[in-house]
Amino acid sequence: MAESVVELMLDGLGWHVLWHFAGPGLHGVDLVFLTADNRVVAVEVKGTLVSGRMARLSRREVEQMTAAWLDDPANPGMAELGLDSADVYGAVVVVNFADLIWRCALTADFAVLHPVGTLDQLADLTWLT
Repeated sequence: MAESVVELMLDGLGWHVLWHFAGPGLHGVDLVFLTADNRVVAVEVKGTLVSGRMARLSRREVEQMTAAWLDDPANPGMAELGLDSADVYGAVVVVNFADLIWRCALTADFAVLHPVGTLDQLADLTWLT
């Protein structure tokens, strides 16, 4: 559900979905978008219904939203689109439905995440480079 909320929010900014994770059983990026200024952004979405909590990225053998994780051939969204980490920006969006808040961070290099404070920052990503 959180993925669909984020998809609608970003669509309102002129981002166009290129890929949406469709079901259970696969692991990988949740959404891939083409922004209004023609940048490709891979998005990992986390959602929770627990008040006062924010979901976190997984820290398995390969941490989520790292270049290695995106470049894994088992990451279906990236593989189906023929993309790797050098081709995309990254975003992590966390939605807390109980508290009605969202948090977002973006990366251009998958080494440093930059917090996003307002939706306006998502309308033009030139500040990331």
